[in-house]
Amino acid sequence: MLIPAIYYKEEILNEFKRLFYTEEVGYYMGCGEHGLPNIADEDRNDLRQYAIVDSNNDLVGYFSYHIDFYNSCASDFGLLSFSDTLEPFIVKDVLQELDKILNVWKLHRIEWYMIGNNPIKKHYDKFCKAHNGHILKFRDVLKNEQGEYICSYAYEIIND
Repeated sequence: MLIPAIYYKEEILNEFKRLFYTEEVGYYMGCGEHGLPNIADEDRNDLRQYAIVDSNNDLVGYFSYHIDFYNSCASDFGLLSFSDTLEPFIVKDVLQELDKILNVWKLHRIEWYMIGNNPIKKHYDKFCKAHNGHILKFRDVLKNEQGEYICSYAYEIIND
């Protein structure tokens, strides 16, 4: 379930700190950098930040994105699971939010980027294809700790 992140702010920041310098935070940041999210203390119309909680209201992840209502675009998505496995309800909650952006708010465009090897990639690919979106692959964008090059992907969905 998605809950406004402000309710879990300290727990979210502690989880990010716990995961510093891990591959998971690299997936969230989209690069080799590692930092803390700036969780807003007040409601902002252009920013959505969520704690992802399980049925016991325990924090299991963080999800955020920006909305540009003037240009009717959602972008700058970030998703981080705090558990060792990607729980199916996390994917379900995120995909429902993306669906809401397209079908309830009827924003014209959604765009996001992802580092290859990310475990949620197959779900994003499927969602993008289901909405007639486009996926662009950038080869050899980053080098991991093992010295292997990793691709990056750009996703776009135009809501006609």
